[in-house]
Amino acid sequence: MTYKAVILDRASHDVVVDIVKTEFGITEGVEVIGHHMTITMGTDSKGKFPGYVTGEQLQLQVVAVGRNETNTAVKINPPFPTKNCKKSCAHITVTVDREAGGKPAHSNKITEWKELDKPVVIKGRVDVMISISAQQPPPKQQRTCMLLDWREANPRMW
Repeated sequence: MTYKAVILDRASHDVVVDIVKTEFGITEGVEVIGHHMTITMGTDSKGKFPGYVTGEQLQLQVVAVGRNETNTAVKINPPFPTKNCKKSCAHITVTVDREAGGKPAHSNKITEWKELDKPVVIKGRVDVMISISAQQPPPKQQRTCMLLDWREANPRMW
């Protein structure tokens, strides 16, 4: 699966985790993610999101925090439009309870958000990411060119 996203720097990752931790706490055993805001699935090769230039540094505003049965997320006021927001708003998935059946995509179903007292500015870089499933690894010749770990893909941000 390929997607275009704003990949957070380490300090911004820590900020979104702290926002969730302060509001809801973080239960032991949940997966902490909090590393990107999806712009669109795919590479945006047709240029539907021209404001998001690959490699460009951007600031995002965190405006709310929300949760459902399995996930927590922060709501983002993006600088440019993102994917179709009829299903969900721009957000960063912060935690997923996989033992309870949660998946990162379940953050799209969060409907109740608590507005922050004031927006919090975070930073990241626009990039195209490739996510692979451990159950279905890519062919051997493709493995060397895939981004397996977002930290490795963004060493300057850590």
